[in-house]
Parts: sequence; structure tokens; C-alpha cells
Amino acid sequence: TIDNLDGLGAVDYSAAVCSGQGAAALKIMRTLNAPSRCSGMLDVADAGLAVPARRARAVVTPDNGVVLFTGSLATEPEQVYAGMSTAGAAYRVAFNAVSDEWLLDRQAYLLKGVALAQAGGEVLASMTQRGAPGVLGTTGIARSQVVGVFEPAQSATWSENAGTLAAAGYAAYRAVEGAIHLATA
Repeated sequence: TIDNLDGLGAVDYSAAVCSGQGAAALKIMRTLNAPSRCSGMLDVADAGLAVPARRARAVVTPDNGVVLFTGSLATEPEQVYAGMSTAGAAYRVAFNAVSDEWLLDRQAYLLKGVALAQAGGEVLASMTQRGAPGVLGTTGIARSQVVGVFEPAQSATWSENAGTLAAAGYAAYRAVEGAIHLATA
């Protein structure tokens, strides 16, 4: 589903997902302790749907209901020429979405303080709530191992700092369904 933030809510774009004939179906790319990305091609004209807007909220869920990806379209979708149809030139829409921590990366805030001998999960929850309270939930954060010393880098984004912290605690973080999850690796 995609919510274009136009007041219509989440709209099912399943019928517009292109696959075959050189177009890849949805692709979700995950990297340990970094934002996930989702990309794909849509044929919105044939499906009678609006072109997704920049910053639209995307949720990928198969028929079994498991949420595979949640995030936002970080860039303007790109019109890609697909050939000629009986009505004239046909275009598909290529989109790229970044997982929910993109919202935290966009916040203008300073990460302050040094964590000494604290559980990585506690530090991550504190860093999330102090930097952008209420943007993403922290109930999915496990305690994880104790991190000796952690000082967030002022020039780094939230996700870069979170990745460094998770790795220091031998854990992995992920943002999905509006919450941060941390588990030991």
C-alpha cells in the first residue's frame, strides 16, 4: 500500500506492480544495521492510480499479512518510458523508498552525551527518544549486551549512530511498522 498523504489513506497498489519484460518486481534490500530500501516499478496508468508522491508512506505486505517493509519515498518517483501502446507512449513509475529510520535521519537535533557501561538497548532507546520523541516507538528494543563506551558522532545521522551502537553491542537494529527493533545477533 502507498499513502500519498492526500487524505485518502493507504491505497492498495498491488495491481500496479510491474514484473517481467525487463521490470523487476518489488525489491527489498537489507543491510545489517543500516536503513532498508525498497524499489520497484508501477504501472499506475493501467491501474487507474495516482503517481506516488515524494514522502509517501509505503508498506509491503504479502497475502499472509507479515509486514516486510515500511518506509517513505525519499525521492520523487521517476517516469520511465515503457514503449508504445494503442493510446500512445506508455510510462511506468520507478520508486525508491527508505525504511522508517529515514524519519529520524531527517530530524535536526544534536546527539549529546557519552554512554558508559550501559546496555546497548537502553542507549538506543534513550538516543531515539531524546533526539525525536514520538517519531518511532522503542518497545521492540531488547536490552542487548553492555557497551563499554559509546559517544554518538555529531556529524553522523541517527541511523549511522544506531548502526555503530548496535554493532558495539553485538546486536542488529531494524525499523519497521513505526518502531525500532533491536536484537542480539
